[in-house]
Order: sequence, then C-alpha cells, then structure tokens
Amino acid sequence: MEEHEAQLVERTQAIETRRIELEKKAAELGAKRSDIDVRYASIRERETYINNRLLEIEKRLKGYTTERNEAETSRTILEKRLKLALFLRSIVSAKELTLENELQELRDWRKEQSQLAQNTISGLEELRIARSRNEKNLSELREELHRAEMKESEYT
Repeated sequence: MEEHEAQLVERTQAIETRRIELEKKAAELGAKRSDIDVRYASIRERETYINNRLLEIEKRLKGYTTERNEAETSRTILEKRLKLALFLRSIVSAKELTLENELQELRDWRKEQSQLAQNTISGLEELRIARSRNEKNLSELREELHRAEMKESEYT
C-alpha cells in the first residue's frame, strides 16, 4: 500500500511539473498572441491611413490636372502598400488562428492534467484514510492482545 502511495505521490509530482511547464508555454503563447494583436492593430491603422490617403488623392485627381500624374504615382504606391497591408493582415490572421488552436489545445491538455491530478489526489486521500483506519484497528488489536496477555498472566 505504501508503494502504491509512493507511486501516486510520484505521479502527482510529475503532473505538477508538467502543469508548470504548460503554464510557462501558455504564458509564452499569450505573449505571442499579444504581440500579434499589436501587429494586427498596427496593420489595421496603416490600412485605415492608406484608405484615407487614397480617398484624398482621388479627390485631388478630380480637381487638379497639373498634379494628376504625381497623384497617380502616389495612388499606385498607396495601392501597392494597401495590397501589402492586406497580405500582411492575412498572414497575421493565419498565425493568430494557429496560436488560438495551440492555446486551446494547451488549455484542454492542462484541464485533463488537472483532472488527472485531482483524481490522483483523491485516490491518495482515500489511501491515507484507509491507512489511518488500519492503524487504528491495529492499535485496538494490539491493545486487546495486551489485555488478553495480562489476563492470561493473571491466571497463571
């Protein structure tokens, strides 16, 4: 029974070690996710800025013929930047999905490990209770044996 209890303690320690590793990994993924969120927000700001600039340039194109060529060049550059921003946005979105999936897998695995640890702790507690009960019974039997020996010695 003590060997089983030692195995349970060892399993509990291994689970605790793995839980700590999972927490570190979850923290790293959380930091990466925060970084991606910041990048995503930056790209969205850039996209908004580029769209606003594009609208301004389109207004200028309608009114000024002398600046038309210059504005067209700026427009082309801004459109390329917009395409790049959209491309970067798609990459960030894909990475965010991957991170979300990994984070969810880690959370599920951590939950499973926590449940396993809880079950192990419950088993350990049951063994401790049984051991306590057995020690009490043993103590009572020893006391009974002692009384019986005392009575036997009184008769002899």
